[in-house]
Amino acid sequence: MKPGDNRDVAAMILAAGYSKRMGRPKALLPLPGGETVISRVIGAFRSIGIERLLVVVGSSGGEISAEVKRVSPAAAIIWNGLFPVGQTTSLQAGIRALPPDIKAAFLTPVDFPLTETATLLALQSAWRSSGKGKAIFVPAHGGRRGHPFLVDRSIFHEYMELRGDEPGNRVARSDPRRVSEVPVSTPSIRIDLDDPADYAAVRIALKCSSASFLQDSERT
Repeated sequence: MKPGDNRDVAAMILAAGYSKRMGRPKALLPLPGGETVISRVIGAFRSIGIERLLVVVGSSGGEISAEVKRVSPAAAIIWNGLFPVGQTTSLQAGIRALPPDIKAAFLTPVDFPLTETATLLALQSAWRSSGKGKAIFVPAHGGRRGHPFLVDRSIFHEYMELRGDEPGNRVARSDPRRVSEVPVSTPSIRIDLDDPADYAAVRIALKCSSASFLQDSERT
């Protein structure tokens, strides 16, 4: 798919949390090659031509916003003052800010810096080719789901109806028939950043052969 074909799709990156277990903002962690976590996540979406990017910030919002604008000046920064209540408040803030012509949106916490172009393309292809009845497209590897996922606009309102402290996956669980699992060849969809040990592992993955690292991580 060529860049420019994705004007009806947005990407929403949730980066408002405290990062308590990490001890510093996850979005700003440096990665090999001069990248940061947030710049790498943004780069993954831009690699498939997604230009309509929204980054929801809260804790360390000023620093994260500056890094986002450095990497992608056109990205929209959404401030969520309710972020201490729960991640769903950030999801709702992002949905509220989506342009009306957006037909679907990728949703992901900033915690997944190993997101791959092939995964995003697979999700988007599944959405564009789906018939009626499917509204949530989730990557799956080895029978396990991960991030990011792609949501059709037809059910945005259901996320808005959740309480801020309710998990967003309650929408998917409410009607599993609407969920389409999209098989992908990499377990990177489940490799997130929770603590310093995760951060060290991700750095190794990016310095070494990604394929061999990911195979090893899947066995553990």
